Amino acid sequence: MTGSAPLLAPRLADAALQWLLMRPRSDDLEAEAKGRRHIYAIDSNVVAFVGSPAQYAHSQRGSIDGRYLVGFGHVFEEDSRELSTSIARGLAGFLASGALGKHAPILLVPPMHLEVEGMIHALNGKDPVKRDGEFIARLADLVARLSDGELSAQEVENLTPELQALIFEDMGPAAEARRIARFLTTGALQPLETSRFPSAISDIIKPLGFAAQLARFTYSEKRDGENGWAQRLEQQSVIWRDDLLANDAEVLSRIEVWNEALADLEIVTSGRENWRVIYITSDHRILDAASGYKCDWFEHSFGRSFIRHPRAYLAEDGVLDVNSTDSRITARGLAEWFRLLIEPGGDDHTQIELATLRDEWFVGRTVPLALESMLKRFEAVTGDPAPKIEEEWSDFTRQTVTLNPPVKFDLPTLTAEERRGASALEIVRSRLQEKLEERRLESLSQYMEAVVQLSFEAEYRLPQANRARNVVPIFFEKWEQAEEFIREVRNWGTDKFDKKEYDEGLVRLAEDDPSGYAFYLGHAALFAGRGRWRNASIMARRAREISERLSDEESKGANGREACYLEAFCVRHSAKKLSHLAECSALIGKAEGIFARERKKSGEFDIDTPPLDVAAERFEAEGLALRLTHFFFHRYAIACLKEPSEEQEASDIADKYWNMKLRLAERIESSGKNSSPNNRPVKNTLIELERRIETNLVALGLLDLQNSKIQQYAKLLTQKFAQKHSMYSLKFKPGKTDISLFTRVIVNYGLARSLHGTSDGHNLRRELAKFRATLPENTLFVFPYDKQRFDEIEHMCDRPWLSI
Repeated sequence: MTGSAPLLAPRLADAALQWLLMRPRSDDLEAEAKGRRHIYAIDSNVVAFVGSPAQYAHSQRGSIDGRYLVGFGHVFEEDSRELSTSIARGLAGFLASGALGKHAPILLVPPMHLEVEGMIHALNGKDPVKRDGEFIARLADLVARLSDGELSAQEVENLTPELQALIFEDMGPAAEARRIARFLTTGALQPLETSRFPSAISDIIKPLGFAAQLARFTYSEKRDGENGWAQRLEQQSVIWRDDLLANDAEVLSRIEVWNEALADLEIVTSGRENWRVIYITSDHRILDAASGYKCDWFEHSFGRSFIRHPRAYLAEDGVLDVNSTDSRITARGLAEWFRLLIEPGGDDHTQIELATLRDEWFVGRTVPLALESMLKRFEAVTGDPAPKIEEEWSDFTRQTVTLNPPVKFDLPTLTAEERRGASALEIVRSRLQEKLEERRLESLSQYMEAVVQLSFEAEYRLPQANRARNVVPIFFEKWEQAEEFIREVRNWGTDKFDKKEYDEGLVRLAEDDPSGYAFYLGHAALFAGRGRWRNASIMARRAREISERLSDEESKGANGREACYLEAFCVRHSAKKLSHLAECSALIGKAEGIFARERKKSGEFDIDTPPLDVAAERFEAEGLALRLTHFFFHRYAIACLKEPSEEQEASDIADKYWNMKLRLAERIESSGKNSSPNNRPVKNTLIELERRIETNLVALGLLDLQNSKIQQYAKLLTQKFAQKHSMYSLKFKPGKTDISLFTRVIVNYGLARSLHGTSDGHNLRRELAKFRATLPENTLFVFPYDKQRFDEIEHMCDRPWLSI
């Protein structure tokens, strides 16, 4: 290369890359002008980009498989980070607006909805309250700058956007969850199962009825020895998680199945029904695999025909605010501008492929033959065009930063007296926390709606939604509306959600409790109802922390008792190792202490009022359940040493459970004589608590323990369960959520052991084995030791109960 080549090569390479990404969009617009209609679907990585556009704005080398990752906003190498971020914001805003969905919403194609749901849960699981050392250091620096003197408006404006973004959660987990949730809840993005299509194509797009065909396109040779999508993707990279590769292969198979059927429909209807499905992804492995696949029923490669990178939409309204006196510098002329850069003579000589350009030039910095040919033609036509390219690109992007600016907020300043005080940092943090709290409430509400929408697809894939564990009862005796809502919410598993009732419940929560305590506790119950124990524990902890900040006058019932109890329950269910249980005992103790103070206080002021009754036996039962969880961690040596005194510990737990069960039976009988409406929740809670205790006792007796007393407890309780066997049937009917999956399985194992040696016992064991085999993986398992526990229980059904 000679002359201007050193400057021109990178610019032409960038232009070639952008043209290759935009060219398919030009094809789409041309087809639409002739009557074609498009349905769009997006990869989970595009959803992640919408959640955090700044994070994905800039190109990176060697991030995945040693390759080059194309930044969503980084067009030319010399572009500033501010410009790249602004372009990325514009692209994210365009995609999230739903503007592409003229004929149908943008789709989340199975199983991408599961990746997105997992993404939201992961974001929500990153506790937005906890601040790391970097945040504290940067916030301290801000305080120091505020303390130097009164800051002018201009100085506040000039504070680094990154710091503002961190403080106000324009970046970070809460902001990502908020943006993704908004994308879903506005209707712009919808799971496939909830979407509606014109009748002519509905049978093609809906997921029912083509499972076998889909599997053939995904995993096996489809036709003429052609690989399926799993094999094509495997050839692109060895660094690919099996589950994610399988998800991508399934989605691409759907895209192919749909488009082939839509192409046939176009022929059959003589062009009246002219539809195609376009898939938007930033995964270079998918782009490469698709560009290398050609079939006789589409004109170009599969990639050019049906796969788009988000940067294909660079010329759409709102991405670049083009405002130039040059008539060529228009949004619609942008693609042509890039084409003419690499083809200055106007003829389509370009034979360069995206993968070649990226691997040889952007990674290896060697000039591909096609790029060298472009350089020679360009120099022959225009001489040294590098300055001109830079000038024209500047015209295209002149208004971009103004159109898509970083989010700015007014930062809190300190008074002179506050600046002199030693607590300046705490003052600023407190004020910022108020702003964060407003945004967090909004984020959680939108998050819930997003999870609900995603659950529709989950129900398609798992139509029999069994809930492994029930949620413990919660009491809000001073807030009747909140208590009613939460009692209903805690029974909403994966198979039930009433959007109208949910919205009305939120209004009632706010009426009862403006502090947010009930809001967080209610959502903790809802997350727990979906088996999201980690998220539920975070919500319960947030409720507890709110209660700890409130004075007695402000609390009005938000005293933390129920938050401590529910947090202990959820932390225990989310524990992956013994050390995770460390805080549970203290939380139970706090709940008991708060209740004791309430009882004492109520007795001091009104001796005629019956003592406060919130079924406090719950706290004792949770303490025993915690002890039982410790026992199982040790028994199966899950991240801890095996205890030598297992038999004695099991015996002691069983005795305490049995004595508590006898006391509960007396309490239930006594409460039955009390006809007061206020007594009903207590009585129902006691009945449910008794069933939990009985289930745990049977589960303990089903183990290989040489303690005849424990087995006799289990045998007696199994006989009691047998009297109402229909309640515990393995033939689960959706809507019956009062009996958990765990309880039903344990009861039936108890019955099978009681029927040892009989044909009925043999048949029940076969039914149990079949039932477990048909459950989706890990549906029954909540604790890390559950598989070992159930395997032991199943093995012990070969033996009769021990006799005393």
